[in-house]
Amino acid sequence: MLGPRLHSAYLYGSVARGDAVPGRSDLDLVAVLTGPPSEADRAAADRAARDLEARFGFLSGAAVVLGSLAEVTAPDQRYGWQPFLRELSFRIAGTDLRPGFPRTRPSPELAAGFHADTPAVLARARVVLAGPDPPPGKARAAARLLVRAAFAVVMAADGVWATVLEEQAAIVARAVPAWAGPVALAVSLGRAADPDPGAVLGLLTTFWPEVEAAMSHAFEPSRPEL
Repeated sequence: MLGPRLHSAYLYGSVARGDAVPGRSDLDLVAVLTGPPSEADRAAADRAARDLEARFGFLSGAAVVLGSLAEVTAPDQRYGWQPFLRELSFRIAGTDLRPGFPRTRPSPELAAGFHADTPAVLARARVVLAGPDPPPGKARAAARLLVRAAFAVVMAADGVWATVLEEQAAIVARAVPAWAGPVALAVSLGRAADPDPGAVLGLLTTFWPEVEAAMSHAFEPSRPEL
């Protein structure tokens, strides 16, 4: 659907890790384009995602995230796109960019890079979830992002690493006991086929401000990369 605009495509998330659960797990893809994504590209990516959902009924959802070759390879993506693709993704089409990206360890810089757009994403999610008939996928994605944001605070401080929601929540609960309840609820909502949007909205109203405040303190630069 993207045709010659597609430079390369990558699979990430539970399917890439091999721990996907039919009926509960999404299919997550990244498409790196030869130029900046256009509205036509976004429409094509959305059609591809909807087509995957229709063809494979065991998926709880599908998403195609778009990036451009210039953006992904830019120096300011040293702690953003580049470690995301190298460490968390598998190439499924096109020319593999990952071998050219440097190795990365857990650090405040990595946590900050991974979550640079999290406040904006969750702000948009609050608007959608407060409206009529919010899609289950939006509630589920927001709950999962809350878990990952809380984990990023601990990763920045302790240098720990995990990619599975339950593992991330367990690490958060040990490091910040006051967050154990909210993060466990976020995991439950993030794994539900049809999560309660009101419950997710409640976490965005009460739990997210705490996490966001902690992020601003935790994401300070650490010692240089070895």
